[in-house]
Amino acid sequence: MHRRQISLVAVLIATAVLAACQRFEPPAGLDKIEHIVVIYLENRSFDNLYGLFPGANGVANAGSAAIQVDKDGKPYRTLPPPIDTHVRPHAVDPRFPADLPNAPFRIDAYVPPNEMTGSPVHRFYQQQAQINGGRMDKFVAFTDVGGLVMG
Repeated sequence: MHRRQISLVAVLIATAVLAACQRFEPPAGLDKIEHIVVIYLENRSFDNLYGLFPGANGVANAGSAAIQVDKDGKPYRTLPPPIDTHVRPHAVDPRFPADLPNAPFRIDAYVPPNEMTGSPVHRFYQQQAQINGGRMDKFVAFTDVGGLVMG
């Protein structure tokens, strides 16, 4: 390394160390919180559980950012039918309408929380394809449960 590069690295390291050593002051009142409990259901997203919670950045704020595209990058007109992976062979889940809009939706409008839905694929490479370089628009294209992933 050249002296200039070494000096720059030393400055960056010193800055990082100083930033880490600064005392963190939590917002007023936060010190009164003793426990945080996270409640979730398997295969139910944050938006499904808390998307309408006051102050949540959830379903109502998704807008066009939630539009899903197929593997060729073309937007779906409607979501593909949700698939029930608990039946053999896997089949369209009749509890959902056939023409779900290409947008997030509330699963519990069709399936109560005490009933199972299909279980989407949980594999690294499919998840990377779904994320689509940060565009977050191919969850439907790379799943085995159709439009259910938008619930």
